[in-house]
Amino acid sequence: MDDTTKNFWQAFQDWQATPVEYKPPIQRLYYDDNGMPLFYVDQDLPGNYIDLDGASYIIADMQIRIVDGKIVKVKQPVYIKKLVPNSESGMCCHPNNVCILTNNTDPHTKWNLKTYEKN
Repeated sequence: MDDTTKNFWQAFQDWQATPVEYKPPIQRLYYDDNGMPLFYVDQDLPGNYIDLDGASYIIADMQIRIVDGKIVKVKQPVYIKKLVPNSESGMCCHPNNVCILTNNTDPHTKWNLKTYEKN
């Protein structure tokens, strides 16, 4: 065996003998004082944060709140809008057809758009 081969095998043995320290990646969610999420990042920055697992970091859900250092899913409210008759204010429409707008002097029904929140 020549010197080049000996040097190669010696370097290979030295390389295998040196343990490599594994550092898990930083995956954090920063949030404000009210628990509202600000941003997901893989850096160490100042501020309020919680460490995340890989799946939560990839999803990066903003429909959450941080309560006592834990993620709480916030259910997004569903809004339903509906035309309702109103005798005092609203758009004046023909009494038989809400699609036909009329003036105040003709026979009419007043309609308003009302928003309902469904949980």
